[in-house]
Parts: sequence; structure tokens; C-alpha cells
Amino acid sequence: MHLVRNQTNAATGVGNAAYATTEEMRAIFTGDFEFLYWIARVITGEPGLAQRAMERVKHINESGRPPFRDWLFHWARMTVARASAREVQGPILAAASRYMSTACSHELHELLNAEQFATLGAIDISRFIAELDPLVRAMLVLRGILHCSIFECAIVLNTPARCANMAYCKALQWVKAQGVVLQ
Repeated sequence: MHLVRNQTNAATGVGNAAYATTEEMRAIFTGDFEFLYWIARVITGEPGLAQRAMERVKHINESGRPPFRDWLFHWARMTVARASAREVQGPILAAASRYMSTACSHELHELLNAEQFATLGAIDISRFIAELDPLVRAMLVLRGILHCSIFECAIVLNTPARCANMAYCKALQWVKAQGVVLQ
């Protein structure tokens, strides 16, 4: 599983149009399907829900306003992450309630780099699902891989920022336990 994006799949700017074309939007979901599906699968925890999230995104990209061409890959990742989080909103909120009374002793948690992504990609997805709750999985993707701020994550997941921060702290502890070297 390749978590680091293949740059050859990037939309190439044709002409002066600032917005991605329908063809470019379809191409990003075709060319980067494996990575986008991995995001959906980790967050939802179930193949059926991941597939449903991917289908919802397909309809969004066909009927919505196109993103800026330069933001196309980021838009695709975030759209898949949001759709996936919606599929498991109940379990995410249930998990968040467990983090309300806990606090993290350190504020700044690092983002994961390309080498760390690659190490995570080699881990069987069933381990993520078995060992991490839905909020921690979502935070691992949103904060660790997509590099969203804690506050962006809290908005996407509809959880308090404190809970999102604690869940990311737990995600990094799990990543470290998998042998991924953190800075």
C-alpha cells in the first residue's frame, strides 16, 4: 500500500483555467483510488462503509463546484475523509466522550512524514481497526497524514478539540508501538 502520492497522478494544469475539470476530478479518484480508499477504510473500519463514502464523494465531485486545480489532491483527500467520518459519526462521538476527562501532558504532537506514512502503509489495515477506536483512527488520518490542525479535525469530526488532541496523542503512541520512529 502506497501512502505517499505518486506525483505522476497529479492534475496537470492545462490552459489558464483555475478550476479542475470534471475529467481531472474523475482522474484523481481513479489514479489515486488505492490511497483514497485506504483513508476511507481506516476511518470507517468497514469495507462497506468505506465504499459508501467513496460513492458519496463520487456524486459530490460530479454535482458540486469544482475545486481549484492546484488544490485537487488535497480536496480529494479531505472530501473522502469527511464522507468517511460522516459514515461513523456515532462511534466517533461515543469514543470522544471517553477523552473528555483526560488531558495530554504535551501540547505539540508531530505530523507524520513520508517515510512514516510508508511504514504505516505496510501495516495490515485490520490492525488499525482492531487496536484503535474510530476517533483515534480518524485523527491519525486527518492530523497525522493529511496534516490538518487539531481545530480542523475537531470541526470535521464534530468533537471538542481537547478530545481530538487526546485521540491524536493516543494515535502517536500506537504508531510508536508499531516501530515507527518519531522525531
